[in-house]
Amino acid sequence: MPAIKPQLTASTVSPGQNVVMSYRLEGVGALESYPREIEVDGLGIRFAGVSSQQMFSNGTLKRFVEMRYVIEAENEGTFTIPAQSFTVDGKQMVSEPATITVKEGAEPLADGMSPQVQLSVGKTEIWKGEIAPVTVTVLMHPAVQIASQLFPTIASEGFAVARFDRVPSLDLQDVGNETWRVYRAQSVMTAMKPGKLVLGPADVKADVLMPMAGGFRDPFGGMPSARRSLKLKSNSIEITVKDLPPGKPEGFGGAVGSFRVMGRADGPGAGPWTVQLGDPVAFELAVTGTGNFDTVGAPVLESAAGFRTYPAKVAQENRDWGLEPGQKVFSQLVFPEQAGTMKAVYALSFFNPATGKYETVKTEPLELVVTGQVEAAVPAAAGGDGAKDFSTAGVAMPDEDLQDILPQLLPAGGFLPVGGTMLAAPGGWWHALPAALAALIFGGGLVRRNRAEREASKPQPGAPRELSVILGELRAESGNAGAFYRLVSEYVNAWTRRKGREVPEDAELAAVLGRRDVRLYAGAAADEPLPADERATALRVLGARLAP
Repeated sequence: MPAIKPQLTASTVSPGQNVVMSYRLEGVGALESYPREIEVDGLGIRFAGVSSQQMFSNGTLKRFVEMRYVIEAENEGTFTIPAQSFTVDGKQMVSEPATITVKEGAEPLADGMSPQVQLSVGKTEIWKGEIAPVTVTVLMHPAVQIASQLFPTIASEGFAVARFDRVPSLDLQDVGNETWRVYRAQSVMTAMKPGKLVLGPADVKADVLMPMAGGFRDPFGGMPSARRSLKLKSNSIEITVKDLPPGKPEGFGGAVGSFRVMGRADGPGAGPWTVQLGDPVAFELAVTGTGNFDTVGAPVLESAAGFRTYPAKVAQENRDWGLEPGQKVFSQLVFPEQAGTMKAVYALSFFNPATGKYETVKTEPLELVVTGQVEAAVPAAAGGDGAKDFSTAGVAMPDEDLQDILPQLLPAGGFLPVGGTMLAAPGGWWHALPAALAALIFGGGLVRRNRAEREASKPQPGAPRELSVILGELRAESGNAGAFYRLVSEYVNAWTRRKGREVPEDAELAAVLGRRDVRLYAGAAADEPLPADERATALRVLGARLAP
């Protein structure tokens, strides 16, 4: 069985300051014996308590037991705390020695706990214009509390990096003999030019609460901390960017990815579609697939003969970063200029980074049955006296707004003046009677409606309690973990019902709800006392993320 590594909130302190030493055991059952007194000349060491915790890590429920000792530095020098013996589940475990240096002017903030940042990419060799995933990982010591959102930035010449605007995922990772929190922020990058380029470093600004070596934990595990604004930097990565090969097909607009294209006309059914000569037809062209949708332009007609076309416009986009399947829909307005059966085929050319080749995809033929006569659509000059020239030669094309084919609003109506009054006319009161009855009925309806609204505003049986009431009970509950987290569940359910929406995606909120699930549904954990720092964190997160 491996040795237990002691954890120190600081390895260098000033005389008279305190430091906390803890022994953390993972995945153990019964803790049968542990040292309650440790003696080292020049140091004052006293036992501060035992705590246990359960949490999910990589889908597995783990149990942790931690023994804490407060060490007071009395004299300057370097001191070694010898190995300690523990008995767990009938087996003896031995810790590693620990070393503490005591000297004047030591930094009171804990060392060895600063967050670590790592930059990683999905590929180190990509094509120009290709989408590739980027991940910024922040490792946080278990004693360090994050007090702000993590929003990494990467400013690198030659790359376009999407904003890290998603909430980072939260996981646990064993670092040495400690379990650190791992925040992963995801984004994508696109190379804008070929060559050997350097991506990074990633900059991360974070406000954290760092443990102080000058204090000691309370019986519930809390300890003094100092708020620090950290500017963290990650590593850099060299990326090889390959230029697109020669042999670009006609109509290639720079699209990089893997796509397919489908088309249909705006008429009913699946075609063929019957249209009148001279009437407009709107073709809807859907490009689906994965890749850099920012480089995807509208598919083009293979042959525009017999069609008068207008520039295509983006009608709809349903896509993310390009790593998952997405869709970009274009709409193009065309006018058939000849009668008979006409077929429109649209094509899209792109470079596929998976195959390293250019590819062209096409729609199925979109068949139109164009009816009418050319003479009826565009009359020609007949000559002779009184003849009029209706030809379109020299007539300017309409602009893209195409207001000539859109429905036009009719002029607003007006009131006509009427002399005298209705009641003055013979029998006028008979004409006014229906209006009076309608006013009476309408007034009675308003009274009933106001009464119904007052009844609806009253608390209904089974309705959730007020959020402020539940929050007050949460703040008052400081003993039993199960009672506390049952109130947490009630508060979350009441918040979603009253706000009419789901709880927001947030790493800290997800961690609180995860601890709730462990406490309520993982056995005897609900009967344990609630640690003060766990209670304080839950109240802070609920108040900030799910405000009443």
